[in-house]
Amino acid sequence: MTMLLWAVAVAAFLFWLYVLWTAATMPDSDFPGRNDKVIWVMIVLFTPIIGALLFALWQLEQSMQRRANARLKKASGGLLRNKQDDDKPHEGPTPS
Repeated sequence: MTMLLWAVAVAAFLFWLYVLWTAATMPDSDFPGRNDKVIWVMIVLFTPIIGALLFALWQLEQSMQRRANARLKKASGGLLRNKQDDDKPHEGPTPS
């Protein structure tokens, strides 16, 4: 029984380290807000297991959203635009 408890504790610690490393090394552009990266790293650091689980779920949701958006864009033949595309200047004739 104690061996199983140790195995679970080691697995939880390794999961926490993996999530902390992932959150700290992700590019800032993967986070929606300006300070979201710092906030997530602090959440994972100060609430180890719960914070790691929350971050892993958030990351899974973000990944699913990106895949769904890519499928929609592909299915629409490029008619749909990304949010990042709205920030870029539009090319074409300028109104006079």
